[in-house]
Amino acid sequence: MLVLIATLGAAGNAAWAGPADGRPPGRGDSRARGSGRYISAQAYHHAMRAELALSAGQPERAIEELKLARVYDQESLYLTLRLGSALLEARRLDRAERLVGEAKKLAPGAPEALRFEAQVALARGATQVAESTLKRVVDRHPGDLEAVTLYADLLLRQRRLPEAAKVLKRAAERAPQAVEPLLGLARVELERHAFAAAAVALERAASRDDRRGDVIAALAEVYHRLDRDEEAAERLRAVIEVSPQDERALLAAARAELWVGQEERAARWLARLERQGDQGTGARRAGLLYAQEGRYERAVPLLVRALAAQPGDTEVRFELVRSQRALGGLAEALGSLELISSDDPRHLEARAEAAAILLEQGRAERAELALQPALAVAPADPRLLATWLAVRHARGRGAEALTQLTPTARGDPIVQLAEARTFWALGQLEEAAQRLLAAGTAEALVALSELELQRGRGEPALEALRRAEKRWPASALAKAALATHLAQQGEALVDAERLASEALALDPGSPTALAARGVVAVKRGELEAAARYWERARRLAPRDPRIAGLGRAVREGGRVGK
Repeated sequence: MLVLIATLGAAGNAAWAGPADGRPPGRGDSRARGSGRYISAQAYHHAMRAELALSAGQPERAIEELKLARVYDQESLYLTLRLGSALLEARRLDRAERLVGEAKKLAPGAPEALRFEAQVALARGATQVAESTLKRVVDRHPGDLEAVTLYADLLLRQRRLPEAAKVLKRAAERAPQAVEPLLGLARVELERHAFAAAAVALERAASRDDRRGDVIAALAEVYHRLDRDEEAAERLRAVIEVSPQDERALLAAARAELWVGQEERAARWLARLERQGDQGTGARRAGLLYAQEGRYERAVPLLVRALAAQPGDTEVRFELVRSQRALGGLAEALGSLELISSDDPRHLEARAEAAAILLEQGRAERAELALQPALAVAPADPRLLATWLAVRHARGRGAEALTQLTPTARGDPIVQLAEARTFWALGQLEEAAQRLLAAGTAEALVALSELELQRGRGEPALEALRRAEKRWPASALAKAALATHLAQQGEALVDAERLASEALALDPGSPTALAARGVVAVKRGELEAAARYWERARRLAPRDPRIAGLGRAVREGGRVGK
């Protein structure tokens, strides 16, 4: 949001935000008025009330105040554009579009007016108009960081990543003190999975302003992807020393402390964060962080407190279910799911999750009953059908269930994967392999590799993994599975290590990626590093038998089995 800087003009009752050259506009200076720098004292009070209304999320009230402000200053570009912004926020596009002409008439060629024209075009869905307008601004005014940001975001949404990077690099060079272009560039590099380049961009941003919590938090996240957790924690501790109230830095610092095993220090940062807000919000943030980092025993009581303050928070409820389930509290997880109402957008997901928990408890008949109302509402929902197949197989009727699937359902990759698992469990391995090939997802091809290994066919197993990694280069699962396979064969350890590192960079919270990195470390005899990866994987997936197998290998210092 733009901020009005009010001073009292020397000539008459005029309040103005000074122009770039530092000269106050004259009272009758239409050029100055057109530039948007001039606001009279009468208009100023309405403008400030509008700012307060916008801050409170009340665009309609802001619109009325800005209309009154413009009665006094009809030639103010600032007020015209601020009104346009409020109209856009209120989705009153026709009125906002009419203001485009007024703004361009007040200041022909002004970058502010052209930016507004582009924003209206974007709201209208006129992407080409917005792009040509923003390109014109950026070409004529390369130092206009707002235009650069809008233009780069538009290119990024269109997946035109090299062009977006070029625009942002040029802006970063032309504005040597600005942080925003470098933040945008880091975002583009992350989209390209160029994590080292993203770190360089963020390090440059931090060198320009090392007190900004959002910059250091973003840098810490990239360091985490590059397995540089100690550096991430150190950078965030430094920010907290100089900006102890920075909420984003505190939250990121707590997460980084968990990465390096500093549990008590993480709790200290979270306690400070909680003191700065209300109790429910603090419990929510801390609970979600602990759950995402696999500290489920710490997460559960905090998430329960957050739900007591906000019972309809579905995100928190699902994280609570996941945490309870990870700790083996299946009955508690089931009880939490039962509280999700039928009008909740994630109700069907909750039903599928409840059925899976009942199945895990050995209550297959009850699981089928739990699915029936949801299937009546959404009979083609892939996740419901996948769970239904597993339930029917558990009841000894898997083969019958396979014949009941409609052709439409069979075309969905999620259902195809569930079909394959059912055929696999029935011992029909060729049928299972065909379904996995038809699904064609990274998860399906990794499963196909496991099936081929079960059939004693090592080469097809490796080929399936190579195909998955080639077809899905951004899949942490595909890279981790291939890395694990290569390491287990005792060959191509350099390739295995590269793939495992790439998997971890793509998804640093993936237990599979962490396990792959651990397997490579065991094979290299780096048991201390392997133990660190295993511990992180175990926290995130405490009941995964493959993770447990890695733990045994670490403790024994021996070979990791296939």
